[in-house]
Amino acid sequence: MRIGVYIQPIIQQQGGIHHYTKQLVMALERYGSYDYELIGSERVDAGLPTRFTPQAALPIYHPSRRRNPVDLSGFDLLIDPSHFGSWGLFPAEKRIVCQHDLSGLHYPHYHRWQTVWAHRLLLRSWLKKSKGLFTVSRSIRDEIHKRYPSLHPAVVSPGLEFIEQQTERPATDLPERFFLFTGAAEPRKNLRRILQALKPLPEGVHLVITGPQGWKFDLTETVASHELSSRVHHLGYVPQRQLAYLLQHAVGLVYPSIYEGFGLPVLEAMHLGCPVVTSNRGACAELIDSAGIKFDPSDSHAIQLAMMQLLEDGSLRTQCISEGKARSKAFLWKHSIARLERYLDSLAAS
Repeated sequence: MRIGVYIQPIIQQQGGIHHYTKQLVMALERYGSYDYELIGSERVDAGLPTRFTPQAALPIYHPSRRRNPVDLSGFDLLIDPSHFGSWGLFPAEKRIVCQHDLSGLHYPHYHRWQTVWAHRLLLRSWLKKSKGLFTVSRSIRDEIHKRYPSLHPAVVSPGLEFIEQQTERPATDLPERFFLFTGAAEPRKNLRRILQALKPLPEGVHLVITGPQGWKFDLTETVASHELSSRVHHLGYVPQRQLAYLLQHAVGLVYPSIYEGFGLPVLEAMHLGCPVVTSNRGACAELIDSAGIKFDPSDSHAIQLAMMQLLEDGSLRTQCISEGKARSKAFLWKHSIARLERYLDSLAAS
């Protein structure tokens, strides 16, 4: 089969879907058995397999899209790893969609109005009309099926094969003892409660944050309002080698997200030997299983107690590291691509 893979998230984003799409493409190159071809508005070379031949495609809202349609007739199936990314480009009868989560429906107040209305008005039809559907965790699979009982998504979870192993120290002064949070600074990530949990901890304990400034949340202002400017260090986006360094030197990863589709930073932390304290809900709880400390993300005191456990109990921290490394080995792209291709086979035969 000849299968197209939509790569706009690699070009346009630096968040979770960007990393998922890039790793998916690399995993298809390593483990896939079909002919896969990249489809995007421009060629992407860095870190991507050379046997993939990008096909020029217009950006989603390009005014000349209808006048210059992309010829997709030679593809048997077309994979879109990015929610509504291929809207107006991929025909429904060939389109295989990855729906990462339903946060636009469950938590509309955390999103821009355009995202909310796209989910409310378009998502049901978009998913039901698509040839196929997969998602990134059992938790989201069950949510989708509960909301749309006729849909039965496959699960194609990220794996550990492409997590950066080499490290590089960031070119900035780092505190001696710090917890790490990585992700966009936006309301769903629950940074406000991390700050509330950090404040009563010993003065020598800091928080390092990596990732972009998101939306509906002013990180600098919030940190200042908690009088924590001297203990919180926002590094912005950092390369993967620097993130690996931070994970290997942090007291732990604190990840109290209200809602996640998968929680890739949790997998990265476990694999690199960084103990994790995270939410006891949904995909994060599924991912970590019993290999870390879980808490109610709506309770800042519970977050504080979890952080204190890592600070004060060396044997518990060692146990979390050991069990986290073992747990991470359950997530392999090799297995996910095998599941995906079995699913594609069933779709092609239907």
